[in-house]
Amino acid sequence: MKVIFLDIDGVLNTPKTIRKFGFDFIDDILVALVARICRETGAKIVISSSWRTEEKDLNIARQALERHNLEIHACTPVIKREWKEGCWVKRHEEITAWLSEKEVERFVILDDLKDACIEGSFFQTDEEKGLTADMAEKIMDHLGRI
Repeated sequence: MKVIFLDIDGVLNTPKTIRKFGFDFIDDILVALVARICRETGAKIVISSSWRTEEKDLNIARQALERHNLEIHACTPVIKREWKEGCWVKRHEEITAWLSEKEVERFVILDDLKDACIEGSFFQTDEEKGLTADMAEKIMDHLGRI
């Protein structure tokens, strides 16, 4: 199985779109890029965004993805935020916990924040731009096209 660990803020929306449309907005053009990645690689979507913690937000994400015939395969677990070894539990730890229970051939982490980084599979977006066509190409190369 190929997996995209998907963040929302800074990936599928930007500060500009949030100012214009509000916090509940997901940019359809950016979702179309995710749809292309999934179509060309066979990857499944696992939501790693904080949007997974509120049912209302998760439903907004689900609807935005469904408009492009995408579905949410799963969500990463929510690890209780605790102070550990001088820092807060990071998103990459939640991703690692999910990976430890699954058989995954290849994966990418698509996020604007470095706390999601697992070296070699991390694609960091610029929060001002979100996902770009150039990055989508690199992600498809990393995952392997079908």
